[in-house]
Order: sequence, then structure tokens, then C-alpha cells
Amino acid sequence: MRKLLTVICFLLLVNNLMAQAILKGVIADRNSRPIEGATLHLLRSGDSSLAAGTASDSNGLFIFSNLKPGLYILKTTSEGYLTYTSPALGLKAGSTENVTDTIYLDKQTTHLQSVTVSGRRNQITMQPDRMLLDVANSIASTGGTALDMIATSPGVTVNYQEGTISMNGKKGVVIMINGRPNYMPAGDVVKMLQGLGSGNIQKIEFITSPPAGFDAEGNAGFINIVLKKNPADGLNGSFSLTGGYGKGLLGAGSGNFNYRASHINLFGDVAYSYTRNKPYTTFYRRVSDEGIIKESYSITDRKTRIPTINGRIGFDIDLGRKTTAGILMSGYDNKFRLRAVNTASLSSKGNVDTMISIDNGELNHWKNYSANFNIQHMPDTKTIITFNADYVYYKNSDPVNYTNAYYNSAGNLLYQERIETTKETPINFKVAAVDVSRHLDSVTELSVGAKTTVLRFDNNVGFYRLGQNLREKDSALSTVHALREDYSAFYVSLNANPIKRMNVRLGMRYEYTNSNLSSPWQKDIVSRHYGNLFPNALVSYKLSNDMTWSASYNRRITRPTFNDLAPFTYYQDPNTFLTGNPALQPTFSGTVKTDVQFRKYFLSVSYTTEKNSIQMYQPRIDSATNKLFYSSENIPRLKTFNALLTIPVNYLNWLSGNYTVSFIRQQADLVYEGSAVKRNKSIWSFNGVQRAVLGNNWSVEVSGFLRTGDIVGILVQKPYGSMDAGVRKQWGAKGTVGLSVSNIFNTMQFHFVAEDVQKNLYNTINADLLYRAIRLTYSLPFGNQKVKERRNRGTGAEDEKSRVN
Repeated sequence: MRKLLTVICFLLLVNNLMAQAILKGVIADRNSRPIEGATLHLLRSGDSSLAAGTASDSNGLFIFSNLKPGLYILKTTSEGYLTYTSPALGLKAGSTENVTDTIYLDKQTTHLQSVTVSGRRNQITMQPDRMLLDVANSIASTGGTALDMIATSPGVTVNYQEGTISMNGKKGVVIMINGRPNYMPAGDVVKMLQGLGSGNIQKIEFITSPPAGFDAEGNAGFINIVLKKNPADGLNGSFSLTGGYGKGLLGAGSGNFNYRASHINLFGDVAYSYTRNKPYTTFYRRVSDEGIIKESYSITDRKTRIPTINGRIGFDIDLGRKTTAGILMSGYDNKFRLRAVNTASLSSKGNVDTMISIDNGELNHWKNYSANFNIQHMPDTKTIITFNADYVYYKNSDPVNYTNAYYNSAGNLLYQERIETTKETPINFKVAAVDVSRHLDSVTELSVGAKTTVLRFDNNVGFYRLGQNLREKDSALSTVHALREDYSAFYVSLNANPIKRMNVRLGMRYEYTNSNLSSPWQKDIVSRHYGNLFPNALVSYKLSNDMTWSASYNRRITRPTFNDLAPFTYYQDPNTFLTGNPALQPTFSGTVKTDVQFRKYFLSVSYTTEKNSIQMYQPRIDSATNKLFYSSENIPRLKTFNALLTIPVNYLNWLSGNYTVSFIRQQADLVYEGSAVKRNKSIWSFNGVQRAVLGNNWSVEVSGFLRTGDIVGILVQKPYGSMDAGVRKQWGAKGTVGLSVSNIFNTMQFHFVAEDVQKNLYNTINADLLYRAIRLTYSLPFGNQKVKERRNRGTGAEDEKSRVN
């Protein structure tokens, strides 16, 4: 009986599918260049009512499936082109009709003198596998930075003290710019994002359920910063200038251009920023040594200057109707200059024993050059073959000078010492990747690919004691390390619509890693060879016209970063050190996630388990000397439950809002000083943005967020938040002027505490790193703004991020 019912159900399903029709085709211009994002409406021939709608993909391809037999009219529109309307099309049951090999759209030859567009785009858009943040239309972000936008986004946490970014309570975020990963250390990536002005950013994608084509690196997912695109024909672009003040002068400038003629396309962008700041941090720790209470209190009062410049330039050429080749070159230069006055006091039994004054200067200089060769071939309308070859070079130089003066409890100078540390770190990446995507039929797409990455990393750290005409090297604190690593990957991904209203994405990725860390004095400090499978799956189903449900699973890895592994010691002050940990193991995570979208309301619930979760800056205090050592540690297990609700509200035609409430419950199983320790914390966060469109081309925006804290391994972070506001005015025919104020109430202050009486641990950190800032920005587009850019340029190095740390 059960078999009979199964057969009947199968026959009914087949009959239903056979009774449906499919319509597909390709949209292109008169030069046979595919048009991405063209809008297609399928109208019923009898009454011109809308039967279905879709948009063309990056290859100009469109597909209508699950259609009822009958007569239809196809209407196609795209910005800068004339509207195309087809004759009546007769679709039969079970048929697949190609409209024609290609539908060619003609460009507009006349333009309206002026066009007024009414309406609002949601600043936050939720999708089953990602969240999209519209930066270009955000008023409060005017003159700000990429980091400002990321730090105030729903579900995202930036730890400014350790320089890490988390999504939905999970670390291991991979940062990409236009789909290309950034290989810098986590802390230096944060500095780079502080130097990337929002004026050149179109949107930011927070990808929480990446497909198999993305690298398995990054437990939390990917943050992709998409820079502004320009129209295609002729010369066009935009630029913006920003000036402001926080705890020092702020300035930024950015520009981009695009030039297309015949079968060539030249494009590029550049951004520069300059920031002065005065970070202020205090450290306190207390230990008991055989019943004697020893305390240490230090203050770090810093002045920083951060000039940053980054840019890229690319060239594409059509080698024929089916093949496009291109070269993309990019560069980055960041000079983090610091001057700090530090004071520290060491106490025993409540009495000050020693006071230390530390005057130090630092220049942390990062340079980057990268080149990409890319070729894309479309042998037919169903297949795309893409090849990428990348070379990426980084060079970090980080000299630091210290002048330490020691005083007794009466304030008398005991002695003085001068110390210099140096750090030279060249890094080389070579990446090659090939991807093939093919539409097997109208509802099924298969993608396969292979990728290999070769990395070479050298780190030379020197520690010198200075005197009169003396520069003596301390061999115990100086070291040279080299990391040689290569990893290869193969993946397959299937995207299908097996039944009406359902989409299924299944993928499997295999990665094999060879990693070796050595020094001239010790070979094979770390030598690992391992391969792993990383499955992923996503299913979405449209329950009704207003409601969609989806569920996904992802398995991912976070490998130890390079500085985390190397066992050298960074000198922060005479009693505080940063050191590596060669015993670190990679972190493996599994995430189950389900979403429900009702109209514009979105609810997401996920659960993640991490094995050997890597936690940075974990404190260890030597009770005998009261010296503090920070290093990265594996914690056996970290469990994270996350629920996120997004609520858009349109109060009036001119007033709207978007609000997000997030709840995180974390349980951390730790090991401290050889004993098990549990940390449990519930975290709430609230993000909101309100926008008003006023008369005479004025608009106003107010945004803010509040977070009740975080778990940072053994450390617990206290609540923090911010409120920002901005006003924008259309100036003249094209330009805009914006005024914004960030962190209005100076509430972006960070407080951490680690306390465990049984473990003889009490450590606090208080940091004022960000201050209220006001910015004035002017932006102006130029050239032809009528036609969309032809292709979004990607490279093969799209998924390796943030492993240079």
C-alpha cells in the first residue's frame, strides 16, 4: 500500500511538472554585450495582467518557470535602453520556449530634461544567506568609514581593543573588497577599514551562509564591501571630499571612474583618509602571591595619526562575442603613527613599591601590491568558464621605541632604560582558480571549481637595549620565523528549483592543507597536513506570496593566524607581553540556521558549535612577578544561539524606520591554569535607523545601537552603544552636501573584566578609543550616468581573508 501511494504521488508530481511551461532567453545590447539587471515582465495576452516577473543575471540570462500554458507578451526594460515588447508568445504544456537566441535592446537617443524619483530603498535588506546594507543612501554614514558602518550593523561586533570583528556572536570573519579577500592581520584589517571612506562604498554584504564556491575559512562568514560602480559608455564617475573633527582633524577624499569605448573598458578608484585620535586605556590586575596581594595599574595616553591610501585600476577587453579578458591591479598603504605616554604603578600590600614612566613611539607601516589576470568564456548561453591567477604581496614594518624610567615610592628616579623593537614581515600569496557554471536545464545549475593557494611568510623580530653609543641585541626576545603553507580546494555546487516555489542549494568542498612553521634554530615548530570536507545546504520555500521559509547548514574552519602561532614575544611595557602559541589548533564549526520572511519582516534563528575555538588576548598572570602575558588560546567548545528580528516601518510617506533586535546566548567551556571554567552570558542588541525625506531636497537620518556586552574568552565585556545623525542636501543639479555627527553621546567606551577568585585572577581593561566626531562632505558625479556597467569584476583570490595575523 505504501509503495502504491508513493507511485501515485510521483505520477501526480510528474503530471504537474509536465503541465507547466518554461520561457527563457538572453538580453544583450547591439554589441552583443549581456545586460545585467534588465527587468522582465510577463503579461497575459488577454488582459495584460502581470503573470510573472524576473531580472536578467550577469550573463543576460533570464528564466520563467512553472508557467501555465497560454498566450503571453514579454516586456523588457533596462535603464538607458528602449523598452522591448514581444509579439504574443504561445506556451504549450511541458514545453521549453526560447524567445530567440538573444533579445537585443536599443539605447535611448533622447533624454528627459529632469526626472524626479519618489520612494525609499530599505537601508537593510535580508536574504536567506546574507544581509545587505545600503551605504550609498545612508545619510548618517556621510563622511564616515567602512568600519563605522560595519560596527553599527545588526548582529556585528567590533572589538577595537583586540582588533577583531564578530557576526552573530562568532569570530572568524573574512573581509573582502569587491569579492577579493584581504590577507592582512585582523587588527590591521580594522585599521585599514578605518581608512576606507564610505564615499566610495555602494553596499556591504554580510554573508552568513556562503556557498561551496567560497573558501571554508571563516567560522562567522564573510563581509564583502562593494565599491561604487559607474555607468558603462563614455567617461563617467564620481568624487567626494570630507573634512571634520573628533579628538583631532579628520579628512577623506575618494573618487572612481569608468571609461568604455567599443570593446574595451578601463575603470578604477582611489581613496585617501587622514585621522588624528587620542585613545586612552587603563589596565588593572591583582594577584595573591603566598597571601601577599600584588597590584599593577597602568595608564596609556596615546596620540595617533593614520594616513591611508588605497586604490585599484583595471582593464577589460572583449576578445570576441563569447570571451572577455582583463587585468586588475590594486595597492594599499597605511602608516599608523603613535606617540604614547604610559604610567604604571606596582603595589604590594596596598603600598606602592615602584612607579614606571614609559615614553614610546611606533610606526606600523603596511604596504600591499596585488595583480590579477582574469578570463571569462561563454561557449554557449548555458555555460560560463572563469579562470583567475593572482599574485599578492604584503610588507609590514613595525619599529617601536621605548624610554622607561623607574621611580621608588617617594618619586625618586632609580634608573632609566631605552629599548627598541623591530619587526619586518614580507608576505607572498600566489593563487590560481578555475570555475565552471552550467545550466543543466531551465531549473538546475551546476557549478564546479578548483583552487590552489601557495603562501610564504617571514617574520623577523628584533629586541635591542640602548645605551650611550650602544645597541645590544637581546637574543632571548629576538627571533626569526618562516611559515610555508599551501592549500588546495575542490568544490561542487548544485542550485535547483525541483518543484514550484522551492529553491535548493547543495554543495560540498574539500580542502587539503600543508603547513610548516620553522626558525633557523628549530625546524618543524608546527608541521601539519590535513584534509577536510565542508558540506553546505540551503533550502527555501515560498509558503505564500507574502511569506518565505528557509533553512541552511554550513561546516567551516578557522585556521590559526601566523602571529598567533609564532612563539615570539611582543614587548608592550615592562610588565605586559604579547606572545604566540605554537600549540594552537584550527577551529571547526557547524551552524544550523532557519529564517522566515513575511513581507519585509525577517526572523532568523541559528545555532553554532565551535570546537577548539580560538580566542585572542587571553590573559595569564605570573603571580610571582606580577607580569601579564597575552596570547591566543583554544577553548574546548563554544556554543552560540542567535535570534535576530528585523522590522521595517513606514510611518508616513516621508518618514520611515528600520529596527533590528538580536539575542545571543553563549556558553564557553574554557581551560584556565589547567582547570575547567565555564562562562555563560545572554547578550541583547538593538539597532535602529529613522529617515525623513523633507522638502527642497533635504533629508535627515538618525541611527543608533545598544549592546549589553560580549564574552571574549575568559574576559567579559560590559554594555556599550552609540547614536549617530546626519543631514543631506541636494546641491545644484548633481552634487550633494552632507553633515554628520557620530557617537553623539561619547558612549563607545569599552570595559572588560576577568575575575575568578579560585584561579587567582582579576584583570580589568577600560578603553576610550572612539570619540564624538563631526564631518562635512561634498559629493559630485560626472559624465554619463545613464547606462549600467557591464560586469562586476571578481578574481580568483576571493575567499582567503585575514590569515596574516
